[in-house]
This record gives sequence, structure tokens and C-alpha cells, in this order.
Amino acid sequence: MSHPALILIDWQQGFDDLNYWGNRNNPNAEANGEKLLAYWRARGWPVFHAKHDSKEPQSRLHPDHPGNAFKPGFEPQGDEPVYGKNVNSALIGTELEADLRAQSISKLVLCGITTDHCVNTTTRMAANLGFDATIAADACATFDRSLPDGRVFPADLVHDVALASLNGEFAVVKTVNEIMAGESAIDLRSQLKQFLPPIPAKGVPAMTKIDTQEKLRAIYGEPLGLAAAKCLPALDPHCKHFISLAPFAVISSADSDGNADVSPRGDGPGFIKVLDDKTLVMPDRPGNNRVDSLSNIIDNPKVGMLFFVPGVNETLRINGIAEISTDPELLGLFADTPKAPITAIKITVDEAFLHCAKALMRSKLWDPETRIERKTLPTLAKMIKDQTSSDFAEGTQEEADKYFAQSIAERG
Repeated sequence: MSHPALILIDWQQGFDDLNYWGNRNNPNAEANGEKLLAYWRARGWPVFHAKHDSKEPQSRLHPDHPGNAFKPGFEPQGDEPVYGKNVNSALIGTELEADLRAQSISKLVLCGITTDHCVNTTTRMAANLGFDATIAADACATFDRSLPDGRVFPADLVHDVALASLNGEFAVVKTVNEIMAGESAIDLRSQLKQFLPPIPAKGVPAMTKIDTQEKLRAIYGEPLGLAAAKCLPALDPHCKHFISLAPFAVISSADSDGNADVSPRGDGPGFIKVLDDKTLVMPDRPGNNRVDSLSNIIDNPKVGMLFFVPGVNETLRINGIAEISTDPELLGLFADTPKAPITAIKITVDEAFLHCAKALMRSKLWDPETRIERKTLPTLAKMIKDQTSSDFAEGTQEEADKYFAQSIAERG
């Protein structure tokens, strides 16, 4: 089964001249279009470019005008074909239809400029020719339109009406995130057949290892809508508020060979400081000097963090680049604590997103009814003594708690 073709319509620099075209809607169209294009290219799916070569000498899309060029980010790559046209539809006077049929492509995803002209006309003709069309609504844009009597219709209205006239009759209208989330699931059953192993002979165990990204996505599909969209490149007010309430977090790291480690960190609420939208600072307190996380950060600065707030089932995930510092200004951020940290871990945020409540709800982590008596487990000293075959006095749990409380008070 062939994948849908992405048809990019008239992503040309000439449309940036608003003095010529007038008021435009959807300033995010380019970003959404680039996102969709990157998704298609990453999977090696077919991409086709249509470019308007106006016959009007004064047009910003005339071949002799600089505006005829593709917008940055939409330039064709590799063997992606380009179809020059001088009418609205990319399917008139070009080889686009013949090329689609030669590749047995029956499904199209369209986006571009303008919604009500070339996107509209190409979509209508595609449907009439028997293609199954989907329009990426938030990766299209248009301009104000007017009638001879002087009435002006704003671009947002023109855009919405054009899409409404196409939806259900000529195409399905979706957002970019909806298209990306659903595309792999459309033919999920056939993909599963491709990757599932054959039924083994009697007595031979089946192979169930999932060892490629393609096999993984064939089973799970792509991230659903908001799961992909919620990932932020910096901390917003909600993330900052969550961190200010969190008395506990875990930090994951790995050395240069990929050997991984996860370390718990805790103090008072907000013990990890937010410097700005891209920067966190975490204190490193005295411990047993294993310094696993710190050693890993020196070799490989990529870290992941998970923040917890007691009583809240949602968590906050942050990934970024860490560095270890003894900068007095950074250490001074923790002057409100009884003991200063030895070092500070400064983290530059690459991505941040909230994680849903299901894991903590399933585990009933905060439910008092699920708490166990501490005596259900041996003391830490007893377990380590058994694990290391060491000979030392175990003490009681009460004595262990007293020891660690004193250590926190004296050393931080």
C-alpha cells in the first residue's frame, strides 16, 4: 500500500508582500507546513511541489520576479518534483496527475497558499479525478477578498468558508497534528502483517522482539494529537509553577557508553530554581561520593528529569543539557537553605511537557490506603549487609532515620 502524497501548493516568497496582496490570515501556516513536510520527509514518503508561474508581468509570482522563488523551508530536496503552473489547479497543464498514477498514489494531503484559490481548485479537481484528498487546514492561508460593491470579507472568514465548502464533498479537513497522528494508523493492520513474524513450527518459540522504529510504529502508530503538540521548547508559566511546588524529582543520565542511571533528588518545594524560560539550577548535596549523575554529565551532558508534587497525579518531564558549576552566584540561589550545596547542576531546557495522571492513578501512589508498614521491608543496613556480605551493626529503622535526619541537619 502506497503512502499518501504531500502536495505543497505555491509556498512562494511573493506572498510575503502584504502591500500587494492585502491582509492575510493564519501567520502560523508556514510553521505548520514545514512541520508536515519534515514529517513526510523523515519517513521517505512522496512529496510534490506546485509553483505558480504567473503570466502577469506585475505579479509577485511572475517567473522574472524574486517572489517566484520558494519560501525558505519549502525548497525541494533530492528528487522531489516541481510542477510549474499558470492556472489555479496544479492538475491542469502539468504531469502531476500522470506521475501520481504512475506511482499508484490514490491519497493526497494538500496545503499551501491560497486556501480559496489554488488549494481549493486543486483539491476539487483531485476529488473529481478520483483521488482521496485531505487538507491540512492550519497549513493554509489566504487574504481578504472584496466584491465590486465595496464589501470586504476578512481572510479568516474566506479561509473558513473555503474549507467548509470542501469538507465532506471534495476532501476531509484536518489539522497538521491530526494528520500526523492518524496517518500511520490508517493502514495499521497491513503494516502489522508486514512486521509480525510467521507462525513458528511446532516446538519453535515465536520471535517477538521489536528492534526497528518501523516495527514499533507499526504497532503503536504515531503520537496522538496533543501528545505531540504539548511538547514545549521552553518553560511556560504552568511548568514554572509546577517546579515551584515540587519537593521531589528524579534525574536520568548516561555516560559516553550509554550506561544509564536514575537518581532521586529532594528538598523543600521549589528546591530546583528556575532562572528563566530555558534554565534550571539544582543543588547537589553531600552524599556518599558515588557522584554517578555528575560523572555522567561530564561525559554526556544530556539529562532527563521527572518532577513530582505530593497529591498531584500529573508529573512534569524535562529534557535538556546539564553542566556542573561552583559559580558563587548559582550556589547563592540556595542561601535560604540551612546548608549550601557542594555544586550546582545547571540545566538548559530543550523540551518540557506535562505527563498525564494515569501512571500515578494506577499505582495509587498518593493514596494513604496503599501505604505499607516500613517494617514490611528490612532496614537499609540489613539489605546492604546481605548484599555485600559485610559485617557491621545493622541497627533499627528508628536509629537509621535518626542518623539520616542528623546528617541532613549537619551537612545538608
